Amino acid sequence: MRRIMFLALLLLAACATPQQACIYRAGNDIRVMDKLIAKTEGNISRGYGLRAETYFINQRQVCGRVDDKKVYCDVPVASSREVPVAIDLNVEKAKLASLVAKRKELAKRSAAIIAECKLAHPEA
Repeated sequence: MRRIMFLALLLLAACATPQQACIYRAGNDIRVMDKLIAKTEGNISRGYGLRAETYFINQRQVCGRVDDKKVYCDVPVASSREVPVAIDLNVEKAKLASLVAKRKELAKRSAAIIAECKLAHPEA
């Protein structure tokens, strides 16, 4: 599913004007920061963090044929789930404050880059 969404975004990016592409690149750091802020806020509101844990399940698949009969075998397939982990709420709150401050700094820098993009690539 993520691959399909990534390909769709790639196709959309190919259709973007140079100005739009420049503006999109200027906002990359802010988008990353927003995700980190949302994750940290979720941890604080829940009172615990979430960590991805990979596990394997065996799936029965057809591996071949012998004398016109299907031969089955078990193939391990990776899956993941989120498991709760303990966090220090004071550390998370300090991290959140730091992330919010850094986001403000990035927003100022991004605004300057966007202004440069508009000057360098004026839309017709």
